[in-house]
Amino acid sequence: GGCLGNSIKPYYDNNVSDYNSNGINGTQYLNNIVFNGFYASEEPRLGYHCLNNSFGYNSLNNTFGDNCRNNTFGNFCDDNTFGSTCYGNTFGENCNSNTFVDHCFDNTFGEECNSNTFGYNGFGHTFGRSCSGNTFANNCNSNTFGKGCGQNTFGTKCYGNTFGNYCNSNKFVSNCTKNIFGNDCSENIFGDGCDSNIFGNTCKSNTFGTGCYSNIFRNACLRNAFGDKCYTNIFGNYGLDQTFGNNCYGNTFGNYCSDNTFGNYCIQNTFGNNVQHIEFVKNYMDYNTI
Repeated sequence: GGCLGNSIKPYYDNNVSDYNSNGINGTQYLNNIVFNGFYASEEPRLGYHCLNNSFGYNSLNNTFGDNCRNNTFGNFCDDNTFGSTCYGNTFGENCNSNTFVDHCFDNTFGEECNSNTFGYNGFGHTFGRSCSGNTFANNCNSNTFGKGCGQNTFGTKCYGNTFGNYCNSNKFVSNCTKNIFGNDCSENIFGDGCDSNIFGNTCKSNTFGTGCYSNIFRNACLRNAFGDKCYTNIFGNYGLDQTFGNNCYGNTFGNYCSDNTFGNYCIQNTFGNNVQHIEFVKNYMDYNTI
């Protein structure tokens, strides 16, 4: 069936600290790594064209469908399931209980990425904590990320994604809407047309392009920068040092929101109590309420 070039390192009965050395003591068991496949007759056979997959020490109970190739796993990666044509995926250590439907490829995971689920062709992904440096194409929707998931790159129209706390330095190209962020999510970059995103507390130094509107920020969100036509955004208390471009109107700020700067034609913005050092460029500050 074309099962060639697969490398499976031993599985031992205990977690020996020096498992990379040559002098391991302990009973070795079968890994139970299975390559399944179905030909046209629907009879189960060895997986068709399952090539060049690599597993580290103490990895067990992994199952693959047809044409799964060039996947790499670190040590202690258990209970992962792949459909057909899943290739080029890379996992660090302790990546367990991940499920991939057909045609999932070229994903890269760090250590301790557990219980992730990938739908057909890359939709509906679910990531564990500390999953960073992933790259998503366009139309990647309804993904869920745990805490500490940073430095991910998203294409256009990636919406409805949920991020935990401390998700920093993610990049969204454009038209990425209705994403939800936890607390302390900072230094994320949003392109044009990114609207209706929700941020938790102390989310700071995020950057938005033009036409980013109706975003919601909780308390103590600082130093966020907005381009032109960013309107009807809502800030909680202590929303300090925000910068807006031109035609940014209808934004609402809570109490103690100070040191914010607005460009031209920024009108109908509303500020709560104890507001200081609000700067409007030229005289275009009509209908703002402080």
